[in-house]
Amino acid sequence: LDSREGKVIYLPYLLERGIRKDTIHKFKLGLSGSGRTDILEAGLQKGFTAQQLFDAGLVKKINEDQGVIQSNLRDTYIERITFPIENLTGKTVGFGGRIIKKDTKAPKYINSPETIVYEKRKVLYGLNHAKNEIRKADQAYVVEGYMDVISLSQAGIENVVAVSGTALTEEQSRLLKRFTTDATLLFDGDDAGVNASLKHVNTLLKADINTKVVLFPENDDPDSYTKEHGKEGLLNFIEGNSQNFVHFIAGIELKGDDPIAKAQAARSIAESIAQVPDPLKRAAFVSEASRLLGWQERVLNEEANKLRMSGLKQGRRQNPEYLPNLPPTPPEETVEEVNHQEWALLKSLILYAEKEFSEEEDVAAFIFRELIEEEIWPVDPEVKELIDLAHNEWKEKGGLTQMYFIRNPLCSRFAADCISGLYSLSDGWERNYDKFVPGYEDTYKKEVVENLNYIKLKRVEEAIQENNEKMKEAENDEEVIGYQTIHMRLQDLKRKITAEIGAVVLK
Repeated sequence: LDSREGKVIYLPYLLERGIRKDTIHKFKLGLSGSGRTDILEAGLQKGFTAQQLFDAGLVKKINEDQGVIQSNLRDTYIERITFPIENLTGKTVGFGGRIIKKDTKAPKYINSPETIVYEKRKVLYGLNHAKNEIRKADQAYVVEGYMDVISLSQAGIENVVAVSGTALTEEQSRLLKRFTTDATLLFDGDDAGVNASLKHVNTLLKADINTKVVLFPENDDPDSYTKEHGKEGLLNFIEGNSQNFVHFIAGIELKGDDPIAKAQAARSIAESIAQVPDPLKRAAFVSEASRLLGWQERVLNEEANKLRMSGLKQGRRQNPEYLPNLPPTPPEETVEEVNHQEWALLKSLILYAEKEFSEEEDVAAFIFRELIEEEIWPVDPEVKELIDLAHNEWKEKGGLTQMYFIRNPLCSRFAADCISGLYSLSDGWERNYDKFVPGYEDTYKKEVVENLNYIKLKRVEEAIQENNEKMKEAENDEEVIGYQTIHMRLQDLKRKITAEIGAVVLK
């Protein structure tokens, strides 16, 4: 706003693109002039060393083979409009620079490198301006670049952040989730925009953020569309074109009735469903994908579960800090579809592993002995993974502590929720099994036994159902009598278990 170059070249460029002066002030848009060492000289005059300016990414070497000395340095940003990148508190931690010359082979944008104050994977451009509006609207729009954020903000749509041309990271997703659990991706409809959307969708889903996608027409983006159609036009376009990831992926992958394309679509959708931490949401998406693709829910569910468990194991191997968002509570619907009993048992193991169960063994030893001897090892893939790991820890260390679960990145969140009292059984769990949930500390032994008995009861009910199906297919009276004998034994066992836990036997 003050320099000659700014007034003659850069400011007119921004004004021609529809960027107002108040917006320039808000986002602190600047310029790096035509001088090759302006920032270097200004930094040295301020008392910074050449090494500090180099480490900050503000200057770069002229000759890579020579050292970091003033004579071998030039500014990183030359003849560019500059976008300060601010952290959540509004402190500048890096810069983006956009060239405005058309007759040049230089990259359109350059960005600050990673520094001790700027970790790209932990910063979202514009979040310091947008956070209050995101929280207020309980909705975030995620765009690709700086100008998209600036243009939408100027139009009065403040709940917008940008990933600035990089792949969205888990850290950025968790940062966004501090303010909302709903996000809509607003991306170009070209191949690059589609591919970026596919990557971002999975990252957001993994953070348990409800995600929709809007792709813009050819040669359009949020910036240009907003300038042409205004705030209401953009919002109407978003409302009319947003779709969840199931429909988005199906639209990308499906090519007529080609069975190969349909299989690829099913696999891609299953991969995204596998990222969702909430089992109930996964079930809902499986059901929706099944209707859309004409596939059996069982097939899609098995594929999603297989991919999810593979991802958990791979993530733990590659990154010891890997933290999938295990659900803080088990799903809230039918007990038939989800093993509430197994989640409840895992909770008991976390809370009481070290407590005495009898003179001979603690709670952890009792639970593992029962699971092995009664052949009722968990079948829920997430619970089974965690129980397996805990059992290995117990065997290797000769015991199991609550701290183990807190420090284990695969279950630290779930453990924290259990310990803090945030974990609770659903209404469906109590409604279906008439279960009374006692206080933790006073009756922990009873709770452990009840949880194990409910798992036994579920296994017996499954065996009864399987036996009844076989009885229907019996080929002679002798087989029928055999299945009837098994049925009576299973019913006796079911009555014994329900008598122990005082549950109502549903005929």
